[in-house]
Amino acid sequence: MNKSIPSEELLSSLNSLLYLYDIQDPGNFGTLLRTADWFGHKVILCSSNCVDPYNNKSVQASMSSLSRIMIFTIEADEIRKKFPNFRIIATCMNGQDYGSVNFTEKSIFCLGNEAHGLPAEFISASDIAITIKGNSLGAESLNVSIAGGIILSHLNSQS
Repeated sequence: MNKSIPSEELLSSLNSLLYLYDIQDPGNFGTLLRTADWFGHKVILCSSNCVDPYNNKSVQASMSSLSRIMIFTIEADEIRKKFPNFRIIATCMNGQDYGSVNFTEKSIFCLGNEAHGLPAEFISASDIAITIKGNSLGAESLNVSIAGGIILSHLNSQS
């Protein structure tokens, strides 16, 4: 993983970024890379506590997308300072419905740890907190890679 942030030239060409916070399951990490690649995202930001992208299971789940995506490490509390021209959109269990949000502004979409999500202070400091509303009678939440896929698909439909 790259410790620096993307160049100004690269950032100016991007309308959205995906930030992965403390993703622990290599299958989820690889699936998120593959999904981001499918929707044309070439840059992923992730916290230093994410699983190793080169873990065998991550590599396998990415289905070679790892070779096409640049991964940069950045801590959650540095995002606003390093990316001042991007809105911070946090995913959580009780935000506004993602379908009601205009995704056409420069934005960083933040997905949290499988068990704990994003830190509460990060969510409250974000510009928008979004939720994927469901109708389940028993499922507590979505898998992080599924949630990421839904958000990336919605983002793609608005661009």
